[in-house]
Amino acid sequence: MKLLLQKPIPGGHVIEQIIAKVCGPYCHTEILFEDGRAFSSSAYDKGVRFVTPESIAKSLEANEEYWTVIPLPWIETPQILEWCEGEVGAGYDFRGAFASGFGMAHQDEFKWFCSEICAEIISRASGYNIPKLLNPTALGEWVEMLLSNSGKATELAQGRANKLSVIMRLESPIAFTNKEELFIESLLT
Repeated sequence: MKLLLQKPIPGGHVIEQIIAKVCGPYCHTEILFEDGRAFSSSAYDKGVRFVTPESIAKSLEANEEYWTVIPLPWIETPQILEWCEGEVGAGYDFRGAFASGFGMAHQDEFKWFCSEICAEIISRASGYNIPKLLNPTALGEWVEMLLSNSGKATELAQGRANKLSVIMRLESPIAFTNKEELFIESLLT
C-alpha cells in the first residue's frame, strides 16, 4: 500500500488551488493498492471509487512532479479491500472537506472526503487511531511522523492529535444551507 498526495496541477480546477493555499501544499489523497488500483473519494467522481491501474499510472506518469508517494509498511488485508468495496458509491462529503481545511469538525456517516477515507484505511491497516478530519497535507504529515522511528515524531504526532481533538470538541459543526452546498459543488464541476 502507498499513500499518494497530489499538489494542484496547473490548469486544473480552481478548488484544488484554494485547498492547497489554505491547507498547503496538497489538495488530494489516494491509497494505491498492490494490484495497482487507487482508492479515494473524489468530488469530480461524486464520491468513493476505485481508479483503474491504467488510469492512475497514466496520471502519475503524466504529472509526476505533482505527486508525492509514501510507501506504507502496513499490510493490505482482504478485510481492508472488502471494506473499501463496501464503501464504493458513498457520496462526497463537501461539508467535511471544507470544514477540515479550517480545523473544524463535520462528519457525515454516509459520505467521505479524500483524506478522511484514506485516514480510515491507514487506521484499519496500522492499528493507529489517526484523526479522520485531516486535510491532505495534515494526513501526509501524520503518516510521515508515524513512519519515523524517533520519539520526537511520536511526541509531535500525539501533540497534534490532542490539539486537533480539543479543536474538534470546541468547534461547532458547520451547517451549510442547501444553496451553499450547491454553490461549493458547482465550483468543482
